[in-house]
Amino acid sequence: MHAIRPTICQLWGATASMPCPHGCAPDGSFVDDATAMRWMITSSQIDGHSDHLDDPAVRRLPSWP
Repeated sequence: MHAIRPTICQLWGATASMPCPHGCAPDGSFVDDATAMRWMITSSQIDGHSDHLDDPAVRRLPSWP
């Protein structure tokens, strides 16, 4: 267990679109894709690596806010 893990690592297995390859699932329910996308975007903005968010391919993602 890591004290600090990147957002994508925290979401892996916690969203239905990124299932755990070993079949593990979160207690309760999965994080919906729109929420996961918002968390990843916010994380990129906080980290100062949000320049890729203007890429048209990113904007075409179904969960783009």
